[in-house]
Amino acid sequence: MLTKGRFVRICLLGLCVVRTHALTLLVEDKRPYAYQDGTQITGALVELARQRLEREKIPVTFNVLPSRRALAAINDTPDTCALGVPYNGALAETVTFVQPLAPIFMVVLSRKEDHLALHQIEDLRSHRTAVGEVPEIIRLLKRNALPHTVLPAGKAATEMLSAGRFDALIADYGTLPAAVTAERFEIGFLFEPTDMWLACSRGLPQTMQQQLKGIFAEHLLGEQSKDIWARFGLDAYRSRANEQWAAAHQSGRTPTGKSKH
Repeated sequence: MLTKGRFVRICLLGLCVVRTHALTLLVEDKRPYAYQDGTQITGALVELARQRLEREKIPVTFNVLPSRRALAAINDTPDTCALGVPYNGALAETVTFVQPLAPIFMVVLSRKEDHLALHQIEDLRSHRTAVGEVPEIIRLLKRNALPHTVLPAGKAATEMLSAGRFDALIADYGTLPAAVTAERFEIGFLFEPTDMWLACSRGLPQTMQQQLKGIFAEHLLGEQSKDIWARFGLDAYRSRANEQWAAAHQSGRTPTGKSKH
């Protein structure tokens, strides 16, 4: 029996079987993509990952951790990856961003009663703006010298917007309950899509990284996955993603403010 990294190769009568140790996936508590439900961790991305890994006979355990901490944690844990994290070029030397999984559509929200005209990124300059921990969007705001507040994971951002803590909120379209959003908020403009990624420790063997890349390279938004997206109320997100994400990747565009009109 020879052991190397995550694999145990057993050879008997000239036949070899490779057994894979369990993989741990860290996910941010970000309903409906991933969240803790009692003792279970579920969500659209979790169930899609679980389905694909089980199909390949790869045992998987899920743990909840904010994206920033998850990306730091996988440095020291070679059997661990972070699922659904935003790309962060500053970490590219310490973390392997294995495969983009699905798009993140960031929209600008404001309160209906404020009647703000937010049609392009420059319109944010005169307003108090808050954004979640999405590095590509934060870099874009900094590049345009736009004042903003970064909200840590777990903050009740829409409630803070409702209370007038800031004027505009840059939020993930997929996490917004449609009924609540339509009743209380205006959507000003949509940013070009960024991506949610599978990121893994550089200590994860290359063979396993390539296997995971192949598993998740298959289109997560295809017909075979539509029931899982719909189960978590993300059928509208999936439709938007199928229409826009492919076009964004084909053109090689970077995130820039774009009017929804």
